[in-house]
Amino acid sequence: MNTNANPCEDFYEFACGGFLHQSHLSWESQRVREVPDVLREKFGSYLEDSLSTQLSSSESEARRTVKVLYRDCKDEKETLLTAREKLRHLLVSLKTNNGVNMKNDTKNYVTRLLAIVMKQYGATPLFKVIVKKNGDITITNRYSNDLVEELFAHGVEIPSFRYLMPADFNFRYPPDKVLHAYEYFLSEALLAVFGNTSFNSEVDGLLQATSEVFELEMSLNKVWYNDNGVNYSEEISFCKNRMTISTLQHLYEGYNINWILFFSTLLDKTVDENFELCHVDLVSDISSVISEAKVELVIKYILTHTFVNSDLYKYVYRHFPKFIKSTSVYKTKDSDYNNSYCISLLAKYFPLSAIFLSNQSTYFESVSRKLFTSIKESLMQTIQDQYWIPETQRNDIISHTIHVNLSFNWNNNYNKDYSYMSNIYQENVIGALESKYSSDMKGIHFVSAFDQSIASYNSWNREIEISSFGLQIPAFYNSSHETLLYGSVGGLISQALSEVFDLNALLSHYISGTIDKSVVYTIAHHLECLAEFYNAYKYSNDQGRVIHVRGDLTKSSNFRDILSIHLAQRTFQKGLPLAKVPDLPGVNYTESQTFFISYAQLFCEKVTPKGITQYYVNNESSKTPLPNEFRIKGMMSNMKHFAAAFHCPASSPMNPQNRCPLF
Repeated sequence: MNTNANPCEDFYEFACGGFLHQSHLSWESQRVREVPDVLREKFGSYLEDSLSTQLSSSESEARRTVKVLYRDCKDEKETLLTAREKLRHLLVSLKTNNGVNMKNDTKNYVTRLLAIVMKQYGATPLFKVIVKKNGDITITNRYSNDLVEELFAHGVEIPSFRYLMPADFNFRYPPDKVLHAYEYFLSEALLAVFGNTSFNSEVDGLLQATSEVFELEMSLNKVWYNDNGVNYSEEISFCKNRMTISTLQHLYEGYNINWILFFSTLLDKTVDENFELCHVDLVSDISSVISEAKVELVIKYILTHTFVNSDLYKYVYRHFPKFIKSTSVYKTKDSDYNNSYCISLLAKYFPLSAIFLSNQSTYFESVSRKLFTSIKESLMQTIQDQYWIPETQRNDIISHTIHVNLSFNWNNNYNKDYSYMSNIYQENVIGALESKYSSDMKGIHFVSAFDQSIASYNSWNREIEISSFGLQIPAFYNSSHETLLYGSVGGLISQALSEVFDLNALLSHYISGTIDKSVVYTIAHHLECLAEFYNAYKYSNDQGRVIHVRGDLTKSSNFRDILSIHLAQRTFQKGLPLAKVPDLPGVNYTESQTFFISYAQLFCEKVTPKGITQYYVNNESSKTPLPNEFRIKGMMSNMKHFAAAFHCPASSPMNPQNRCPLF
């Protein structure tokens, strides 16, 4: 804090001034946020410290396992020779231990091969299968850039696009320099993986077929690209296209796949033709591409994809050549290959939050569950208060909200079988990889804590997901006055829960027929006021030019912010008893003031004019296109409760005459 600042003149400086003055930026780092950047860095340091301690017989098997892997990774025990040996063995195993004779039954052979590489290595040569937490299954290959980014936001990767995005293959046909570079990279990568082994017929066959494999991949991408602007989260959440395997077999016979065998192998259980899939979105035209290709080429394509596009290539040997022209959303950051590489590897395959559980988590969970219940009630009451939405439509929206739950990423079930562990590092990495993707096919998922927000809404599972690195100040104050918890933990939950009733959610309700046009028109009227309200803010860009905020371009995140602070404050006013803990010593602020301060400190951010241009002005995909300073000022100055709490004079910057009372 900067207690010398006047909260009624500049509340952001008042709440975050201390952070601003103590934080340092550089030419390479143009922005630093306390939440989540600093907290993520602290969490990484905590993990490194925990992983670096001596092994103890009293520790759990999981903890000992990741410590051994971390030690071997830091010592760089992987060697190119061992990597090639293991991957050659894996190649031969995939081709020969299929359980089906290729010459006698090519259809079932390819079917089994597809299921195995998907189950063990997460490969997606012809389509992606997603198994949700509740067991619902989606299968798709109708790809677009939006779909890849949307799935990535849910922690789901499609390895087919590890290096290039779907549009790159579609709009760069015939190939341009980027695609020529990609084709060359395939040859270079396979040569790096297997070495110059002309004496090995299995390997030699892959290396010689690189050009043909590339052409097949180009043809497949041209067919399955479909940028139709579908809200895929909604399609998956509500199982928009249910289908039995019998129907799948009939409609997509051209894939030449035994779908019963495929799903039985993939899911490790016997399924029949009546087995139902939640959502099917496959491209039927792909059958013409597959039928024209020889079976041997399809097999080589599947194997090449598995070894070059999956995590095998990324983690079995860290010094394999990299594709420097990558345009993918998955593009590996350089930091993944320096000191944090080993943490990145372990976080990918192990739920480190669950293994190194903080002793503060029990109290944090208790507080979070109580706050979540109360904030969800506040949200449903807020929806009920919107008189401009007809009652029946309000009730339909509320019915969606009722089923939203809370989950913690350190409480997920995960595979505790470490029988694959040996004294060979790269063998252990492959074992961890196989274990992780097998768990995915059982609906048991965990996302690296470093890839998560502290609190986020997962629309597929209808859950608010809490990440473990939120167990730190200012996101969580252990054994503190409960007022701080309403603002900090309550603020995090309300921000995530606001997505249930934000503009995207309302648009989804309109498309599905839950709300009508009159409601949309009323929302648009409210947004005009909100846009004008935010237009008053201005900033300097990296050229020194003063630019006014475009409220019309930031209305979605602004709407969500206003709803979030409303929910947190409404819950605070209800006075939910959380815990009996001592007051904070030496703090001379009222409970209401403390609430607003702790909420605002979730947004403390130091950013340069160049950083504003980089992260906000030119960041079209940003869900929060306003710098945090304006988000806090906009939220607080739009609340009469804030002005009352700090006794702000009328017409002062934080108590303007004209507000937009949305809720």
